[in-house]
Amino acid sequence: MKKIKIILPLWILLFFFKGYASDTATTIETLPLTISLSEAIKFALAGSESQKILQEKSVQAKLQEHLAITNFLPKLTLSGYRQWQDVPPGSKLKSENNNLKMSASESLFRGGSDYYQKRKSELLVDAAHLQQEEGRATLTLQVAKLYISVLMSKADLNNLQEELRLLQLREKELQTRVRVGRSRLSDLLTTKAQAELILSEIEGAKITLQSNLDALALLVDRRVKEIKDVEAPVEKLSSLPPLEVYLSKAREQRSALKSGRVQIAIADRSIDSVRSAFFPSIDLQANYYLVKSATTSPQWDLGLYLSMPLFDGGVAITKMQEATSMLREEKLQWDVKSKSVEQEVRSAYEKLQGSLKQQQYIEEGLLVAKKAYSLQEQDYERGLTTLLEVLQIQNTLLDYKKSHERIRYQILLSRLELQVAAGEIL
Repeated sequence: MKKIKIILPLWILLFFFKGYASDTATTIETLPLTISLSEAIKFALAGSESQKILQEKSVQAKLQEHLAITNFLPKLTLSGYRQWQDVPPGSKLKSENNNLKMSASESLFRGGSDYYQKRKSELLVDAAHLQQEEGRATLTLQVAKLYISVLMSKADLNNLQEELRLLQLREKELQTRVRVGRSRLSDLLTTKAQAELILSEIEGAKITLQSNLDALALLVDRRVKEIKDVEAPVEKLSSLPPLEVYLSKAREQRSALKSGRVQIAIADRSIDSVRSAFFPSIDLQANYYLVKSATTSPQWDLGLYLSMPLFDGGVAITKMQEATSMLREEKLQWDVKSKSVEQEVRSAYEKLQGSLKQQQYIEEGLLVAKKAYSLQEQDYERGLTTLLEVLQIQNTLLDYKKSHERIRYQILLSRLELQVAAGEIL
């Protein structure tokens, strides 16, 4: 009885400890994370169902390659039988027959079909690998777009908060100036109204930021609390290589085009494989008898078998026509892919080029706006301008800062899109 009293509390403690440990592990796994762009891409690739499907297809292609290799290996079989039969009286036949033999067979020639099947299976492995690469590049760009959307949302929120801070400082200053009669009450009310408008915009920016964070968290399969900024290299329009450089890279490196070329080669091998049905086949078979009923039958035998196709109702010709049609289809598919990839590269290049031009104008405008704001502040202190004019130039300066921040991220995104389109990100 004492043992039961001691063991029972131990089991209860163990049960609660196990549950606590499980809850703790779950909590650690679901803790909000602060992640970088490279970590977000890594998490997304690791948890992506589409990538796992492509991995399984790659495994299946390798197994098909292994099956194709087995066609070159001899086949060994062990077979036997025990037979009972009705024997007439006086017959020398046995009422029971036993047979056990080991057989080996080897295909010597089948019109080259085994070779073509092996080559086709190797190409299927290459195609599966290229599909994985294209899937990784597509997912990488998808994560990068969401990540940069979050950064843009953060930048918009920070700029709005900075604008609110400046308005609140201006409001305090105006309250003092109104009391001493140096500013009008209408100026103070205008500033308050503008601050209220910014507050509503801040709430909208927070909702947008949280929505983008939730979408990113869903894609990376992690709870994301914060993301790190991306240090993008300073790019100038003059340093951008010509469009033909990226078009040439895409033709050589883009997985979609390489996969298309592999699919054409697979269709070509299919024609060769079907054509082999018009050739004779030669097989070698040997039997070694371990148990036999007749004492006069041989211990072993070796046979060479020749089979010549004469008429199959047109099956081989129909398959040949079908394989030829599939080859033409794959070539047309490659032409479509080639044009699509070229358009992607051109579009991404023009987008990056346009963003770099925008950056030039924004940087020049930002310098002018800063200088104008400084001069306007001095004139306001001297009573040479109104508060409305100061607020207008202040808003212009803040708009330039917002545009400068956004164009920086837009250039980064356009660069990534161009790299993916050219096949540089795999």
